[in-house]
Amino acid sequence: MIFTMLCIVQLGNALSVRTVKPMFKSSPLRSPTLLLTITLTIALQALLLYVPLLRSIFKIEKLSSQSLLLTVAVSLICVVAIELSKMFVNSKWGPGKQELSPTARQTRP
Repeated sequence: MIFTMLCIVQLGNALSVRTVKPMFKSSPLRSPTLLLTITLTIALQALLLYVPLLRSIFKIEKLSSQSLLLTVAVSLICVVAIELSKMFVNSKWGPGKQELSPTARQTRP
């Protein structure tokens, strides 16, 4: 389960960090190679999980639908956290964007 979760989190991370704008504000079609890579990785991950020979080679367990749903949910939470941090950094409250008070301006070197 952890192996699959790490895989999905990294795929979401790759989608998320390709731009400083929030993921939903940029078109995923601008990067067709990345989309192809993500599709192939998901297909390979599914093969690893559900083909008995590959499961035995990699010593992994078949995930139940409940475990797979939990894995995807936790992975999505990680991606949402990345997106929220990007929105915060780009907001008026992000680092270095706060207006300094007149007193703070005088004491700042």
